[in-house]
Amino acid sequence: MKIRLIDGLKARVRVWCAAVLCGLMAAAAVSCVVAQENAAAQLTNEAVAAAAVEEAAFPATEPPLEANATAALAFLNTLLASAAAILAWGVTEKLTKRSFSALGVASGAVAGLVGITPAAGSVGPFGAIAIGVAAGVICVWGVTGLKRMLGADDSLDVFGVHGIGGIVGALLTGVFTAPNLGGTGGEDFSIASQVGIQAIGVGLTIVWIGVVSVIAFLVARLVFGLRVSEDAEREGLDITSHGESAYEV
Repeated sequence: MKIRLIDGLKARVRVWCAAVLCGLMAAAAVSCVVAQENAAAQLTNEAVAAAAVEEAAFPATEPPLEANATAALAFLNTLLASAAAILAWGVTEKLTKRSFSALGVASGAVAGLVGITPAAGSVGPFGAIAIGVAAGVICVWGVTGLKRMLGADDSLDVFGVHGIGGIVGALLTGVFTAPNLGGTGGEDFSIASQVGIQAIGVGLTIVWIGVVSVIAFLVARLVFGLRVSEDAEREGLDITSHGESAYEV
């Protein structure tokens, strides 16, 4: 049994190392692409100026969708943040519960994806790693400590992973977009100002979702009811609600 556990742990470590190595290789590729684009831009100043004049005369109604360095950066950041969150979640579980689980690894991947979503195209690779680590660690608390504090009936840990991870990612976007931290912000970028803007956005989102959720719950309670009876829970919703047995034991 111990040999199987050790082999399984070795396999997971190899997978994680491979993911990190792929991320580093992708980062090098993105750096080459960015360097080539910068060199090309310096050689085509006149063409860029002409394009700017044309843009002013015929402004585009929406930004173009291109397979450029920004798209590659978003792809790379998505990979790095999810990998970092998996590692962070696993280490946090190991330190707090003395073991890590497959469910925790999967939840860590989701937390990293949620956290990097608002920042994928504006932070650098190391900012993505930092956001992934933060989301992985804080979301562990979201599905354990915070869930107990709120007394929430959240069996799928939607708020603990998606809600908390989204808040962490939105706020840290204002930090790691700074150019001195590898982000794509301009020279006049202010971390304090942008974090304040992100916090206002988070607050408005919480209020909006809260109001809409209360209305939706009220409608659902009037029409269907929010919860089945205890007897139906004991018997199983597959039988009481759907009239069939999901598992034959």
